[in-house]
Amino acid sequence: MVPTPLFWPITPVNLGSNAYRDGPAVHNMARRLANVVTKFELDGVDLAQQQACGNWDERLCNLAFHLGLLEKLRALLPDKIISYTFPRAGDKDGLQPFRGVAMYGHHYVDYINVFGAKNSGQINSLVSLGVPSSKIVWGLNIGCNSEYWGDVMIEDAMDAAVRAKSYKLGGMMTWSINKDTSKRGDNWEGKCDEFQTGIPDASFVNAISSIINGE
Repeated sequence: MVPTPLFWPITPVNLGSNAYRDGPAVHNMARRLANVVTKFELDGVDLAQQQACGNWDERLCNLAFHLGLLEKLRALLPDKIISYTFPRAGDKDGLQPFRGVAMYGHHYVDYINVFGAKNSGQINSLVSLGVPSSKIVWGLNIGCNSEYWGDVMIEDAMDAAVRAKSYKLGGMMTWSINKDTSKRGDNWEGKCDEFQTGIPDASFVNAISSIINGE
């Protein structure tokens, strides 16, 4: 039996409801997403709810909408990666549709990404909802961030990687890979801000990978 890799290469593409908010039905939305994945030979699709529930479309608050979309995407993309981004606040009691998706929809997806998790509390919440630990990915907003997200230094990322490996999680992700650099665009070399970490290229990815993969 081949174990699930703890650090997985994926071409993450956010093709969520903000891009397809005018889709008339779940079936049409799923087919349009699947067509994009197939056309560009992508590894899969990540569904990330980044706006307030119902900001554009009240269907986004409807659990049946989410489950229906996941079911149809899985049918259309049987061999592709499908992931669902579970928000940091999603472990709070009563927050729907996220809790319902975790409980009833996790068998449609390959991974559920807990983005912006500060500690293992959100991970434990997903496990308590029935999500296998092998499907949970710990997401980090690396570098210097706003007060809401908080800073995630490389030591924090390495500590998270140690815990992710000990919990036998499906992997880790960083947001974003082009932020993992000492200089980006017209920014000052070595400055840590919302656009760059200020340390050598791929420092976060390499540090996480060395722990997860036991290098």
